[in-house]
Amino acid sequence: DLAENLINYPNPFEPDKFIDADSIVTERLQGTVIYCNVQTGIDRINVAVYTLFGGLVRKWEFSAGEIQSKGTPNVFWFGWDGTNGSGQTVANGVYILKMEVKRGTARKVMTRKIAVW
Repeated sequence: DLAENLINYPNPFEPDKFIDADSIVTERLQGTVIYCNVQTGIDRINVAVYTLFGGLVRKWEFSAGEIQSKGTPNVFWFGWDGTNGSGQTVANGVYILKMEVKRGTARKVMTRKIAVW
């Protein structure tokens, strides 16, 4: 598989709480950390958060350079502060997280529920 083990921590999370750095996440972040295991040579990772009704909340696109710059081999991570594409804090509730990992013509899509409170 190109990627596996899509998780976020903490889940549920409070957008205004901070997460301290650890052995994988090398900086202090606000909200939740989204991460997964990836194979080497990944070209692009697209991530989106949706409401349960399918409305787009926020999306991110990461290039190969951004994926490799995280410093932990075979682990991709980034933080979400619980805001939408306009920078407003989202309402408490359950959302759908979708991650698409690409290498050449191969792709893998993973989804999971993510809760904000």
